[in-house]
This record gives sequence, structure tokens and C-alpha cells, in this order.
Amino acid sequence: MDRQKILVVEDENLVALDIRQTLTKLHYEVTATVSTGSEALASAAANTPDLVLMDIGLRGAMDGITTAQQLRDLYDLPVVYLSGNSDLPTLERAKITGPFGFVIKPFQEGELRTAIELALFKHGTEKKLFESERWLSTILRCVDDAVIATDELGGIKFMNSVAETMTGWTQEEARDKNITKVLVLMNERPRAASDPPPHENGNIIPYENSDHSLLVANDGSVKFVSNTSQPIRDEHGTVRGAVLTMRDVTEHRNTEEHLRTLSRAMEQSPASVVITDAKATITYVNRKYTEITGYSYGELIGNNPRIMKSGLTPVSTYRDLWKTLDAGNEWHGEFLNKKKNGELFWESNVISPVLDGERKITHILAVKEDITERRNAEELIREQASLLDIANDAIIVCDLDNYIIFWNKGAERMYGWTREEAVGSNTTALLYLPSKGSKNNEVLSATLAADQWAGEIRQRTKANQDVTVQSRWNLVRDKRGLPKSILIVNTDITEKKVLEAQFLRAQRMESLGTLAGGIAHDLNNVLAPILMSIQILKGRTADEKMLRILTTLETSAMRGGEMVKQILVFARGMGGEQTVIDPRHLVLDVQSILKETIGKKIHVQVNAEENLWKFVGDVTQLHQVLMNLCINARDAMPNGGTLTIGGDNTQVDENFARMLPDVSAGSYVMLTVTDTGQGMTRETMEKIFDPFFTTKDIGKGTGLGLSTVHAIVKSHGGFINVFSELGKGTTFKVYFPALAPQDEMQKPDLAGPMVMGKGECILVVDDEVAIREITKTTLSSFNYSVLTAADGTEALAIFAQHGEEIDLVLTDMMMPFMDGPTTVRAIRKIRPSIKIVTTTGLTENIDRSQLAEEPIQGFLPKPYTAVRLLEVIQKALYGAADM
Repeated sequence: MDRQKILVVEDENLVALDIRQTLTKLHYEVTATVSTGSEALASAAANTPDLVLMDIGLRGAMDGITTAQQLRDLYDLPVVYLSGNSDLPTLERAKITGPFGFVIKPFQEGELRTAIELALFKHGTEKKLFESERWLSTILRCVDDAVIATDELGGIKFMNSVAETMTGWTQEEARDKNITKVLVLMNERPRAASDPPPHENGNIIPYENSDHSLLVANDGSVKFVSNTSQPIRDEHGTVRGAVLTMRDVTEHRNTEEHLRTLSRAMEQSPASVVITDAKATITYVNRKYTEITGYSYGELIGNNPRIMKSGLTPVSTYRDLWKTLDAGNEWHGEFLNKKKNGELFWESNVISPVLDGERKITHILAVKEDITERRNAEELIREQASLLDIANDAIIVCDLDNYIIFWNKGAERMYGWTREEAVGSNTTALLYLPSKGSKNNEVLSATLAADQWAGEIRQRTKANQDVTVQSRWNLVRDKRGLPKSILIVNTDITEKKVLEAQFLRAQRMESLGTLAGGIAHDLNNVLAPILMSIQILKGRTADEKMLRILTTLETSAMRGGEMVKQILVFARGMGGEQTVIDPRHLVLDVQSILKETIGKKIHVQVNAEENLWKFVGDVTQLHQVLMNLCINARDAMPNGGTLTIGGDNTQVDENFARMLPDVSAGSYVMLTVTDTGQGMTRETMEKIFDPFFTTKDIGKGTGLGLSTVHAIVKSHGGFINVFSELGKGTTFKVYFPALAPQDEMQKPDLAGPMVMGKGECILVVDDEVAIREITKTTLSSFNYSVLTAADGTEALAIFAQHGEEIDLVLTDMMMPFMDGPTTVRAIRKIRPSIKIVTTTGLTENIDRSQLAEEPIQGFLPKPYTAVRLLEVIQKALYGAADM
């Protein structure tokens, strides 16, 4: 056993030596003998003695009492005072330091040993008690429950930190206060104050309250608590105090209430709720699920949901479900399940995994909804919608605020917007220009007033093109008879309106022709006697003056006769003998006549193929056609220019034929007359074939020339195309059905040589609706993607939006607002490498001169066939750079 270590502090050397010898004799180890307080502190720090013998009357800066106090505070060392005849005040001071004993000098060996052993025992006992109290205090402060200790009268002696938090009192504030002041408890129902334990009738008793009470904290907040109390007894069984414990069960209580509310909600929920364990064994179903499936609660609990499987839900659906749940995610999907009676039903599912702290599945929660009726309705709607999508008409359903809620395939084809783009859009903003939007509101008001409306409306497409539709509006009402939506059926009549205009024009021409024929007949009756009378009078007089007058009258009458002949040709068509015509000879004859008569300021040139096909016609009338066109060309060039007469063999396919009324596909001879003169406006071009219409001054034209040309060409089974632009000249293209042998004619082969596209995007720019739409149809049929624009400004807008998608631009050279050359230059500034093909009714030379600084990849004269269109597009995309 280790010897106890003693530090001796004595300022008398002999006494110190005697004490040291006695301690050694008693088998104690003396760590040191020192004579001052500072030496005692230093020795205690260096040697760590178990006890200190301290001279109470120590001399020096620090007396024995002061030194003992510091040794107790710094090192927790027990001190036994060595005292001679100390006075009472000194002894009182010494007691404050908590000495462990006094030994009166001189002392006996037994007295010293007894004092030392008692001091060591007492110090050890206190140390153990302190450690025990420290452990207990630490434990009480770390527990989750509130702990409050009181004395036998209810005065608070201890509160742990949890109790401080719950009551709002600190231990210092609550110390010695009666527990009823600090712990304010109330019964939950009714909310009346209750005496807190541990006191009842003045006695401390054991107490346990497992029910929830309300604790009112110092700040007025209220918590649900459960509390217990136990008395503290001494060794004789006498009650010396009590310990009260409390637990905050507010969250638990709220959770219980939430669970009760949730349980009530699930039982009353219109949706089905199923809970299973991790192995998919059913642990809970609500009442709604038993009603839907026909199984009782008892039949479902402990079973697996697979008893509802119909075998018609794809296996992949279940694989996706478990894959999603295993990843800890929520799954959404539908099952086609089977009820207890075998009836099939659809259910929509939201299935979620319930995870523990380690993210392992403990349960699975499924919220289900019976959607059988909805699925059947959707299936019916899909069937009906598929039928509506077959229709060529645009079928649209809008709400009463003009917002689209249904848009069929016909509407997609007619307007260009997909169903996804259109649904949810306002019809006024989508289908009308801002200046025309009021029309839609007028029609809506009329429909609401009369339940229906029908009429023609001008609208626009996604490509910003005008479209005319025959529109029928019907008001749809709900079951209560209240207006619900508007059903709109639109038929595209744009092409029909163009054909109607052309038909009305043809009717007008026919009516005017009939009128002209009647006038010509009457004029012939008037001119015949005049001419005969003049000839008789000329034979009966020799007066030169009179002869000159009669000659003047005869010339005027004969001119009138020629006018009558023109009127008769216009009114009746062909009237002379028809033969097989060689068009090249016809062109050369007209050229020789013009060189002698047309004037030196105008250069006449011929550009006709060597092997032109022949056709049947009246040579005199055909001379008249070419001469009339050439005279008009001359008058359009008062300051001189170039007049070109051309001839080509050409094929007219179905696409070409659809561009013009009353034209059939086949082989034709095309005669052209082109000038470099003033050109015409669009308004003028629409009237040039009307009888008696002329742009010449009074007395310089009858307005019958082009009307007669039109009548002659039509009587020969042909047709005329005119192309003109102000300041750039005019081209007349006259087509006559060819008579060449079949093996000489290169008929279009619509199935063979035409190369399919590879999805290339073509931007078609043309102000003629018919040409634009037919070109789009042709290119689309051969696997091209097509965008269209009605003029240059619209083309620039589309190119700015889709420039990277567009592979080639096909543009007309004569358009309003912005012509072809300007459009080409603007597009090239956006994307210099873009391939461009130009098209025009004027000659190729004019087209190239307009784009001298802008190389193009192809030129396509109008009108063009599908074969020629596809050839030029393919060559421009993949062939030579400049055709």
C-alpha cells in the first residue's frame, strides 16, 4: 500500500524537524517541510501531497489561514491546522477555510496520527460525494425530461435545463420559491388550475399523471405535459423533499390529433387509400376502396393487391412501378384492374414509399381514383376526334372568351399551327390581323344572339398568308341550357374565290362579245351603203376637189370596216380558213414586216427554236395576234428599246394547268412578245383584255386590240399569260395546242425522272396565291419542306426566324412592296451562302441584268412545269453554281 504524502508547513525549524521525524516513524511520506506560504504553494504544485499540516500562526506575507485557503481553492488539499494558544478570532477565521482538523502543540504521536487519518477519511468521503453529485447533476441536465427537486415544504432546490426551458424560469430565479409559483398546471378539460404535485393536503405523496395536463410557462405559452413525482426520504424514512419529472408531449399530442384527423379524412376521402408493408401485404384500406373493389376490409387486410390484377395491365407498368419505388421516388400511373365480381375498372395511382432513417422502405402508400368513366369518355372523344381529323374542313371549338379548346388536323393543314400551338390561344390574335380582329368579335356576338352564324371571313395562316373561308358558327349549350362553347367549321374557299373571279371575267367577256357582235352587224349595215354610194359618186364626177373629199370619206369608211372586222373576230372567234401552221415561218414573216414599219429606235430580234412543233390555225388571224402584240410593245417604248419575238416547244402538266382557268395539260407551242418598255401596274393588267379598255390617248386606240387577240387565241384552243413590272417591261406568252407527232413531243413523266427531295427546306416567295400554293403542293409531294411568303417583306421576316433551316429560296422577281432583286440582296445580307432560284414571266436576260452582282443558282421562267421545277431545284442544290 502506498504511503500517504504529507506537506509540513512550519516556521519553527525544530518543531518542523520533530514533526518530520514523527511522520516518518508513523510510516507517512513527508514531501517537504517549508516555512512560508509561497513555499507551501510551490511545493504543493510540484509534489501533489495527500494532506497538509499547516502552522496556523505562520509568519510572513501569508499567514497559515490564507495559505490554507489557497491550497484548498487551487489543489483541493485537506488541511490540518497545527495550533499553539490561538485566540478566538483566529480560530473563527480558520473555520471559514473548512479545515479537516486541529492539533494542539505540543501533541502526542497518537493525537497526530488520529487527526491525519480522520482528515484523510473525511476528504476522501467528501470527494466521492462530490463526484457522485457531479455525475447526478450531469445526468439530470442531459435527460430529455424536466427534473425539479424540492425540500419537504415545496421550496425548489434544483432544476435541470429542460425544466428551465419548459417553465421559462432559470434555476437561480426559481431557487427556494414554492413550486406552485413556478409550476403552473391546468387540467385540459375543463381548463382550470390544478395543484401541482408533490403536495396534497400539506403532505408529499408519490404521484403519476399519464394523462395530458397543460403547463403554463412564465412567458404565457402553453404546452401539453405528462408528469410524475416521488418523495425523497432520509435513512430513517423521513420525507425530506420530492422530485418532479415532466415530459413535453405537445408534439406527440399534435401527432396523435393529426393522425386522428388523417384517419377521419382517409375514411371520408372520395379517393381510395391503401397502405401495405414493404412486402406489399395490405395493412390498411379505407372505406372507399372496399366500395369500389367489392372486397370487405377483412378480405383485403393481410392480402396482396395482386388479387385485383386483371392481366390486362402491361408487365412493363409494374416493372416501372417497382423501379421507381426502390429508388425512393413517387410513382404515377394507371392500372386496369378487376373487381371481386369480375368487372373491369380503371384506376389512377399515386404510389409513394415510406422510408425510415436509413432510407429503407417500411410501408407503401397508394392513393387511387376510379377513372373508368373518364377513360371511357376519353376513348369516345378520341374516336370522335379521329373522325373529325379525317375531315378536310377546319373544326375548331372555342370558349366564350374566344380561347381555342379543340383544333383538328384539318385546322392544322389549313392554317399551319399544330394542335399544341393553337389550343389555349385566342382566335382573334391567332387568325386575324390586328386591323381585322373586330370581325371575329362581331361574328361571336351574332352567334351568341342567334345561336348560329354563317358567312365568308378573311383570315390569315401561320405563314401570314390571307385565306378566305366559308365559316359556320354554332353555339353549344350545357345540360342546363347555358352557353358553353362555340363550334366553328371553316372551309377554305380561297382558290374557289379566285376561280369565281376568273369565271365572272370570262362571262363578262362573253357578254361584251355578244354585244360587240351586235354592234358590228349594225355597223356593217351602215357602212355598206356608204361605201357603195361613195364609189358611185366617184364615178360621176371629175372634180378633183370633190374626188379628194370622196376619197377621204372612202378611207374613213374602210377604216370603220376594218374595225368592224376586229369586232366580229372578238365576238365570233375564228372565221377564216384553218391550216397547219409552221410557227417559225409565222414569226419570221412578222419580223420582216416590223423591220420595215416599226421605226429605227426599236431593235427587233427573234429568239425561236429551230424545230418548233406545228399547230392548226388561221394564218391571217395569227398574223393579227402577233402584230397587235408587237404594236402594243412598240407603243410601250416611246423612247426606243428592244422587242423580242420568241418561240418554244413546252409541256403543260397538271400543276401548270391548275394555275390557269380552262387549261388542259399537254404539248403546246409558246410564242412570246417581250418589250423593255414602261410596264404595267397590277390594276392595268387585270383590264387589258377588256373590250374598249385602252391606256392610249383619245383617238389613238380603240381598246379592241388585245380583246381581239384574246378572242383569237381562245378560239384556237390556246391561252395567254402576261408578266409585267413598272419600268422593266412586259412579256406576253401565247400558247397554242401542238400537232407534232407523239414521238417528237417530250411529255412529262410524273413518275420517273423527277427526283425526290431529302427533306430540304424551300422558301417559296410569290405574290400570286395560285402559283404559290401549287408550287408548295408540288414540292411537298416530292419530300421537300416548304415555307411560303406573299412578298419580299414577309419573306425577310420568315427568313430571319427560320434562316438556319432554309436550304434554298425560290422567289418571283416581280412583286409589290419589295421586288425580287431587293429581296435577294436583303436575304444575302442575312446569309450570304444561301442558294437562290429566281422566277419571272419576263425574259431570262432581264432577270440576270437585275441581279448582276448577286449570283443565283437557277432561273425558272413562268409558267413552269413540275418536271422543270424539280430539275432546277435539284440542280441549284447539288449541281452547277450558276445555270
